[in-house]
Amino acid sequence: LSIVGDATSYANSQLQDSDVEADNTTSAGKQAATIAVEQSINIPPTLLKHQGELVSIFVARDLDFSSVYRLRVSEPRNRIYDRAVLGDFAPASTLVTK
Repeated sequence: LSIVGDATSYANSQLQDSDVEADNTTSAGKQAATIAVEQSINIPPTLLKHQGELVSIFVARDLDFSSVYRLRVSEPRNRIYDRAVLGDFAPASTLVTK
């Protein structure tokens, strides 16, 4: 909020010597930012799951957690993609039948 207020105050100070009246714009910018924050600050949780339950999250771009987790690929990429698309996250069976 302070950045919006600072930006509109700066713009207002730059226009002091001109014929443009910007006093109302300064307060309007602060009010708009305040309303936006008030409307988004009290958003309740939108997902309730029990601990250990699977959750699928789709994002618009790849997320890189390599700096946080040391993960390595343990199966071919096409298998990973197939499991993600089909929702087949159960571990592969290691049982061998004869």
